[in-house]
Amino acid sequence: MDALYLEKSKIRVLENQRKGLCLISAFFQGMESSIEGARQCQEMITNEIVNAMTFVSDNVHFFGDISPASYDTISRWNAERICEVSKGRGLYSGEFWNIEILEKYIELAKIPVMVFYYIEVTNNCKFAVK
Repeated sequence: MDALYLEKSKIRVLENQRKGLCLISAFFQGMESSIEGARQCQEMITNEIVNAMTFVSDNVHFFGDISPASYDTISRWNAERICEVSKGRGLYSGEFWNIEILEKYIELAKIPVMVFYYIEVTNNCKFAVK
């Protein structure tokens, strides 16, 4: 597939939680069946993020095949850092979820989902698959 055209009116735009949690937050918002449900369940999403970070931290030894930078990132996700996230605080620079960590988490946690990444081509108001 060279290109995929998506109508902007049919795309669910997810809220960026920032704090270094935007990718994992978007993942869990995307798992919600409705836009309003995704926006109204921020506490549930925070709990899911904490559970995901705990899973990664508890299973860090299974992440040995990811890049050294990503492995270093998850190695810093200790109980204290996860507790801070549970209180609504973010991650420090360099501790952020990235695509590699997310995809490995999905694989190891056996979450039955396919993830597609899109970038916006702003001059045409279209999105491209990445």
